[in-house]
Amino acid sequence: MQGGGTVYGVQGGSSSSGGTGVYGTAPLYGVYGSATAGGSAAGVYGTAPDFGVYGLSSGGNNTVGVYGQGGYGMQAGGTQIGIQAQVQNGSAAIAGVDGIYGGQSATGQHPSVDICFSGCGSEFYEDAPIQFEAGVWADTNYNGDNSTSGYYRPALMATADANIAGVLVNNSNVVPVLFVYNAGSGGGSTGTVITAQSPKGTCSFTSTGDTSCTGTLKSSVKATTADGPGEVETYAVESAENWFEDAGSAQLVNGAAHVNLEPIFGQTVNTDIEYHVFLTPDDDCKGLYVTNKTASGFEVHELGGGRSSIAFEYRIMAKRLGHEKERLARVVSPRANRRADSASAALEASN
Repeated sequence: MQGGGTVYGVQGGSSSSGGTGVYGTAPLYGVYGSATAGGSAAGVYGTAPDFGVYGLSSGGNNTVGVYGQGGYGMQAGGTQIGIQAQVQNGSAAIAGVDGIYGGQSATGQHPSVDICFSGCGSEFYEDAPIQFEAGVWADTNYNGDNSTSGYYRPALMATADANIAGVLVNNSNVVPVLFVYNAGSGGGSTGTVITAQSPKGTCSFTSTGDTSCTGTLKSSVKATTADGPGEVETYAVESAENWFEDAGSAQLVNGAAHVNLEPIFGQTVNTDIEYHVFLTPDDDCKGLYVTNKTASGFEVHELGGGRSSIAFEYRIMAKRLGHEKERLARVVSPRANRRADSASAALEASN
């Protein structure tokens, strides 16, 4: 052991396979180190084949096995686990953390990402240095996009048995509780931002803003039934193509009317191609039909040259702008892609 040096306050080494360089035990601090110099100075620095720094606390509340404070409270690297911590209950570990797994990723090298809140307009658009002001920053340099094994190696993972694996809470009126960002250039199912999965189904949110679920899209609405006050389920209408709909009412005068499409609705759909209009008269007449459909509106006439002056209702179905050709598109999950890539690689190897 060496003390009082200008570089190391305490330096210890052991050549024994089971030896310890520095070992300390005390009611408060087993090993305590403090560094005031700049650069790469460290309060406690340890390197070893197994544990660079190992701390164990057997006290009650507010006792810590390893505690770090500074520009980086704790920084660690290893071939398997950078930092490992576990809470002991007697001889059994009842909780644990494997944090900071792997090295710095390409995403981790970026100082910040653009985050947009409150409608994604210019009113609140800021550069958010997430990595360097994080309570916990977990990073991995494993590029799962190139994997054909079907396994992920996450930067951060939480597991639990019959309990909640993670809880996220904040008290902000502006910032979301959870922000998830995929910087990949792929779109659709290849640029998935969030996937929620169970043995019975999957729901994904993609980088293009699409939502894809194997289950139903539904809402819970307050209502009173035969069982008393409560909630009932309502279900979203789904179709084979990407339609936007609008509805309204108009007045037939002497058997004719012209209806202009609502301007904002017209910006969201492509009415330069075929769209559909459905009519319902609000009074007695010979019947109604649609003619002269244009990008901005359509005409309504009474059948048989009728001259009625009545109100009528209409519903419009038009293709969503930018999604005109979508119809029952085939879905291939990322897992299926990995299986296909793995099978292709095996086939090439066999040849």
